[in-house]
This record gives sequence, structure tokens and C-alpha cells, in this order.
Amino acid sequence: MSPRADSTPGAVEVVLSAEQLSVEVERVPAERVRISKRIVEELRTVQVPLRREELVITREPLSSSGPLSRTAPAEELVLVLHEEVPVVSVTTQAYERVTVSVETVHGEEVLRTKLRTEHASVTVSEEPGALHRS
Repeated sequence: MSPRADSTPGAVEVVLSAEQLSVEVERVPAERVRISKRIVEELRTVQVPLRREELVITREPLSSSGPLSRTAPAEELVLVLHEEVPVVSVTTQAYERVTVSVETVHGEEVLRTKLRTEHASVTVSEEPGALHRS
């Protein structure tokens, strides 16, 4: 407490203080996210129908009553038989586009704190001219 020069003589001045709450928002790193791709292998079983040629020999008994309609060749007869074989090919095709983006989510947080304020009180005593502070 200090007397003021421009006040009434004998007057006492008291400066009261109060705490003020100031809240700011600071942007800080929360977490780090890594994005990666991985290859997952799976076994596929596919049943493929295949064909092949087989040599069929048909034998007929000769009858003595009729002439032979064919004469056998003097050379060896060569036939080429064919078969189907599975041919496997694997191609890579894009099947999905994945987009990763960052969104700002708005929310609120409730903060609680105690603030202190000074109060002045004056107590008057029984004696005239005496001033007590509390």
C-alpha cells in the first residue's frame, strides 16, 4: 500500500489483482503413419479339360467271298498324333485405386482451472481515526 499524491491526505490506496485465463491452441505432431503395399500370394486350382488324339485300330476279318477293297502300302505308315497341353500365363492388372487424404476433425475439449482474485475489505474499529486492514 502506498499513499497517492493527488488523493486526500491520509487516504490509502490498495491495488487488487486477479488472475486471467488465456487459452491458445498449438499444433503439435500426434502420430506418424506409413503407407506401404505388400504382395499376398494365393494358390489357385483350376481344372482345365484337355483333349488328345489316340490311335484307333479297327480290325475286320477277311471274307473269302469278296475281293479286298484296299491294298496295303509297301511302306511304313506314319501318323502324327496331337494333344492339348495347358499353357499358363500370369498378367498383372490394376484392380483398385486407393486414395489417402488428411481431414481436419473439429472437436472441443473442456478445460477446468481455478482463478484467484484479490478482494479488499475494510474493518472499522471502535477507536475513532483508527483504520485496520484485513
